[in-house]
Amino acid sequence: MESSLYEPFDIGYVPSLEVESALANLDSQRVWDAAQAGYPLEDYYDAVRAHTFNRTVTNFRGNAVAAVQNSSLFMIPLIIDPEQLASDAATEISIAPRTSERVTTLLTNWAGRKSTVVMLTQTLNYDLVACNDPVAFRGLLNQLGPRTTTLQKVQPDVTLEERKYGVALPEGAPSLQFLTGALVSANHLPPMPCSTANGAYQLASQMQLELRFALEDKPSHTGALTVHLPSTADSAIESGLKEWIDALHAKYRFGKWDALPMGTDRVDVLVELVDSTQETIVIPLRTYQLGVKGLERTLQHVGSLATGLFDRAQHREN
Repeated sequence: MESSLYEPFDIGYVPSLEVESALANLDSQRVWDAAQAGYPLEDYYDAVRAHTFNRTVTNFRGNAVAAVQNSSLFMIPLIIDPEQLASDAATEISIAPRTSERVTTLLTNWAGRKSTVVMLTQTLNYDLVACNDPVAFRGLLNQLGPRTTTLQKVQPDVTLEERKYGVALPEGAPSLQFLTGALVSANHLPPMPCSTANGAYQLASQMQLELRFALEDKPSHTGALTVHLPSTADSAIESGLKEWIDALHAKYRFGKWDALPMGTDRVDVLVELVDSTQETIVIPLRTYQLGVKGLERTLQHVGSLATGLFDRAQHREN
C-alpha cells in the first residue's frame, strides 16, 4: 500500500464524558475534579489531552443528523535562533499574511481536499503554551473549528492568557515556538500529520524555506530555524521540548539538574548552565500536555544530558 503524508487519528485513550462535558462548558474546575472519578491517573491525563485538542460537533436537521464536524488542533514546533530573526520580538513572532497563505496551502494539500486548515498568524511561545490550562486550549479550538454545538450552552470563546511562568533564558538563547492551527473535517476524523511517512520531509523542508525567508535576516543560515512535523498537538509539545532542550544543551552545556513538583499538573525542571553567565534556567512542564509517560520521557531526556542531580538540601539552603 502506498504511504501517504498523514495517518488516521488513533484515539489511544479512554473517552470521558465528564471531561468532555467540562471542556464543552469551559469549566476548568470540573476538568480537574474529573481526576477523582476513579480513572487511573495515566488514563485521566490521556483523556484530558485528547478531549482538549480534539472536538466533535454534531449538526442536526430536525431530528436527523445532518453532519458531524471534527476538529483537531495541530502545533508545529519551530526551534528559532533569535540572533537570525529579522525582528527582535523573539517571543511574539507574527507570520505575514502572504507567508501564512502559502503555509496554509501546503498544509491543505497535505491534509487533502476533504479537510479544512485554519491557522493562526502568530506563533505561540512555549512559555505561553505552558501557562495555559485545558479550557484555554479548548477555547482556542472552538475559535478555529466549527462553532455550532449540540452540547450545553458554552461561555464565550476564550483566548490564551498572556500571563507567563517566566521562562527566563540567556540573551540569544534558542526559542521554542509553535505554528498553531486546526484541521477540520466533516463526517470523518481529520487526518493528522505523520512525520515518518514518505513525503513528510519534503513538506517540512518547504515550510522551513517559507518561514526562513519570512522571519530571518539570513535565510541561508542552516541552523536558525528548524521545522518538525509530529502527528498531534500533545506529541508536538513533547517533541518540540526535546529538540529545544537539545538546542539549549548544545549552546550552554547542562550541568546539574532537578525536577520540582509544583502541584498535580506541573513540574518545573531546574537546569544548571555551564557555558553561560546565567547560572540556571527553569522549564515548566504540564502533565496534561505531555501525559504521564510523556512527562517521564522528557525528564529522562534532560537527565541524559545533565551531569547529575542538584544537592536538594544545599539547594533549599540557598
